[in-house]
Amino acid sequence: NSSSTTIITSSILYNINSISIYNALGIMLGANVGTTINTIIFIPKNNKECLDITLINITYNIIGSFFFLIFLDFFVILIYIFPKTFQISIAHIIFNISTTLITYLILILTSKKTLTLNKHL
Repeated sequence: NSSSTTIITSSILYNINSISIYNALGIMLGANVGTTINTIIFIPKNNKECLDITLINITYNIIGSFFFLIFLDFFVILIYIFPKTFQISIAHIIFNISTTLITYLILILTSKKTLTLNKHL
């Protein structure tokens, strides 16, 4: 996966002090969003299911990136707890877990509203 290669490269550059942690995290977020957007190019024509799944994946990564950027300084402080060689990898794990939790909460909240609306119809 090209995002994995990009994230590993940014981790190496960060570990040899060629880029800052903020640059490495920006590359990580861009790689996550960029890889999912690239999949749109390869979706077979007239395949609505593939397009729907891809759009959900893009939305997932954009929501995660937005959340991560809002709390970026907090995440950096949290990441500094770990050894430098693992910090970008840990950040990626935190990104994926927090994005999954946020997406899950959004789904729960929207499904309850949908059920409530359906009961009134």
